[in-house]
Amino acid sequence: MKKIVLLHIIIVFISSCKSPDTILLKDLSFTNSIFSGIKTDSLHTYCLLASGYFRAPSSKNSDSLITQWILQHPNAKVVSVATHGPTMTDYPDSKMTYCWLIDKKDTINNFLIKNGCYPGGTMTLSTFKELADNQILHKTKKEYENFIQQIITAEEFARLNKLGIWAKQNDEEE
Repeated sequence: MKKIVLLHIIIVFISSCKSPDTILLKDLSFTNSIFSGIKTDSLHTYCLLASGYFRAPSSKNSDSLITQWILQHPNAKVVSVATHGPTMTDYPDSKMTYCWLIDKKDTINNFLIKNGCYPGGTMTLSTFKELADNQILHKTKKEYENFIQQIITAEEFARLNKLGIWAKQNDEEE
């Protein structure tokens, strides 16, 4: 019975990682940026952050850490979380997808927060009810909430260890 339950969990997990239009990491280019695109689709942008990406504080080494993580995880899966659009008035087919890059249990999103590259809030979406009205969601509420718990833990780690954006702020608080 345990084997059947375990097999069922594995099948559900694998199927949840696949999206109808699977994008491979090798097809994207996140080099030196949180944004990426596919050469064959110039109207679709992928972003590692869900909110505040233009105004959020970032550490000086965030771009190099993105590049480092991608080089160390070439087989990571690109997992779409939420898509909205159009993102440009002149281009009604434009859209942006907030995504996670996942390699086994490691995600670049968690890695960036744990290293203090961005505040954890940059990984959060609007409330699920609001999103259902104006975006396409690719993850369940439970999957998203599990991810956010990891982000909360990662930010606590970065703050306690005075990493990245938290280095100077923590010194000022003491």
